[in-house]
Amino acid sequence: MQTASLINLDPASEYGLQEVGPIIVALGFVIALGGVTAAAIILCGWGHVKSAGINWSKWTAEIVCR
Repeated sequence: MQTASLINLDPASEYGLQEVGPIIVALGFVIALGGVTAAAIILCGWGHVKSAGINWSKWTAEIVCR
C-alpha cells in the first residue's frame, strides 16, 4: 500500500551552491568597506577621518577629513 505525501524532497537540489552567492556578496561588501576605510586613513591620516562611506546606488565613495 502506497501513501501519498504532499511534501516531496528534491534530491537533485544542491544546497551548498545556493549559499555561495550571498557569501560572495557579503564578502565583496566587507572588502569594499575595508578599502574605503583604508583609503580614508591614508588620505586623512590616522585619527583625522571624520566620516567615510559608500553610496551604493551611484557607486561612489565619500571621505571627509577633520
